[in-house]
Amino acid sequence: MNDRQGTPVVTMDEVAAAGPRADIGTTIAVLVSLNFPDMTEPVAELVRRFTSTALGTLDALECAWRVVDTSAPLPSVAETLRTDGVLVLGGGDVDSEIYGVPGPVPHEYGVDAAADHFTMDVIRGAVDAAIPVLAVCRGSQLLNLTYG
Repeated sequence: MNDRQGTPVVTMDEVAAAGPRADIGTTIAVLVSLNFPDMTEPVAELVRRFTSTALGTLDALECAWRVVDTSAPLPSVAETLRTDGVLVLGGGDVDSEIYGVPGPVPHEYGVDAAADHFTMDVIRGAVDAAIPVLAVCRGSQLLNLTYG
């Protein structure tokens, strides 16, 4: 799907065929930026595929899940942490200023500083509350940056 300017747009319908399952045990908050600056159609397709795979895997594990799209208006950290676990998926590049390099950095794409800082706050809050965190790709970068 594309917006009026032809920019790729990833929607929840494209990544979650059945929608979140709320009728089963463990609940996982899945943090992912479904849309971010500079997204191209090949990257949008990767976001669709990887997010769908993660949600399908949670379904297969009989976990309830809810997507927190960090490219959309953000909920509170406290609301996000009403969960049994946090899964932080990949996406665009992390804002280079977070790791001390003034930007922009050559060849970086998809930087969304607000999403980065929100995700780091969620990671910190989850760890402080003993909520398990699994971080993949960009998520692992943010996990490492959260703790220096």
